[in-house]
Amino acid sequence: MKPGGIPSLSRVPVVGNLYSLLRLGIVGFLTASTERPHKLQRLNLLGKSFVLINDPALAQEVLVNLSGKLAQGPILNHFAKKFLGEGLLTAENELHNKRKKKMIPVFRPAHVRLFRGVIDDLVVAEFAKLRAGEIEFNTLLETLNQELVSKVLFGQGQSTGELARDIGYMNKFVLGETLQPAPLPPWVWTPGRARARKILGKIDHTISTIISSRQAHLASSQEERKLMIDHLLEVFRNDDQTLDAVAIRNEAMGIYVAGHETSASALTWIFYTLLKHPAIRDRVTAEARASTEQYETQMPYTTNLIKEVLRVYPPVYLLSRTVLEDLSLDGRQIRKGEFLMINLIGIHRSEKVHLGASELRPERHDDPSDPVNSLPGSYIPFSAGTRSCIGASFALVQMLSVVRHFCQRFDFATDHLPEERYEALVTMKPKFRVRAKIYPVSPPGTL
Repeated sequence: MKPGGIPSLSRVPVVGNLYSLLRLGIVGFLTASTERPHKLQRLNLLGKSFVLINDPALAQEVLVNLSGKLAQGPILNHFAKKFLGEGLLTAENELHNKRKKKMIPVFRPAHVRLFRGVIDDLVVAEFAKLRAGEIEFNTLLETLNQELVSKVLFGQGQSTGELARDIGYMNKFVLGETLQPAPLPPWVWTPGRARARKILGKIDHTISTIISSRQAHLASSQEERKLMIDHLLEVFRNDDQTLDAVAIRNEAMGIYVAGHETSASALTWIFYTLLKHPAIRDRVTAEARASTEQYETQMPYTTNLIKEVLRVYPPVYLLSRTVLEDLSLDGRQIRKGEFLMINLIGIHRSEKVHLGASELRPERHDDPSDPVNSLPGSYIPFSAGTRSCIGASFALVQMLSVVRHFCQRFDFATDHLPEERYEALVTMKPKFRVRAKIYPVSPPGTL
């Protein structure tokens, strides 16, 4: 063991590092942390201790080699599990591995191509409703992604409005419970908890109805299995081949919660980037308008732009883990029960890791020698190891479809972009409205 333990950041009594965090903001605090000399840093927030990981090699070590000695962080492990159930997103170790093995076929390339057709149809229909004038991307893309995930998961007309609102309420409720400085014991009754239980029961009933309806529909028709729920119905069976409805419900909830908010945040940052960099916008627009229905392989620059935005503005900007047994990291002892926080955004934006880290350079993703391609742990927008995002390929196709169809149909620009600020809670969103004036292109781009 190295002497001296893990270096601690200077802190104020009682509140710990909270003052610095509030002064710099979460993103500023995390970005500054990676420029300090220490790969590991101990920070304290209101008496709670965390170990912050600022080094890509150590991030890779934790996510890949030590994954069996770690559990999810407190938000997923203690709070979201009550809402999402025991599914791929929340399960641990052996159960997680079993669930992932079952879920991998759902996101195989052939299925993602079928999902892409559903995505394209909905995106085209939604963008056809837009008219010349000013739009706000934040709300547009959040609503669109709720509809996209609902449709790909459950199908057309399946409670995409009310179910989305109910799940959105539960997301905010769970976050609020998690972030309380002094959480109430779970047995304490509050009006908010009573309402949450009622809404959760409503969500469960809606999803159960969808499962039964879809199962009956597929049994009585020759329709191709083109929705995610179709493949969940196929892979989640009990030993006697009866339907494992609880597992399907839990995985459907996990897909919905993990899928819509992260993609909506990423897309908002993408369109912010296109507004901020006219030369990049022109190149993406030209690529979109020259593409055909097989656009996935025809838009390499746009694909690299999406990847680069995920480096600079990763929606999941911090990964947390709970230590299940004493372990050694970088020669320093980490005790059972401690919390590790992988400084994903700090690593992504570190000048010590990425040359010109503050510059938006889509081309870096084509360079095999660039750290994003050659240094494990330096580029992890979808995490790494056994808990890497199983829906990464789906998310990239979803974002590419939205960017392509919008740029085909509209010219867009803005006279003013607000100061860049961040709303960093569970995901990192712009803490400002991204607005633009749009002008329909006539004739519209090739579909």
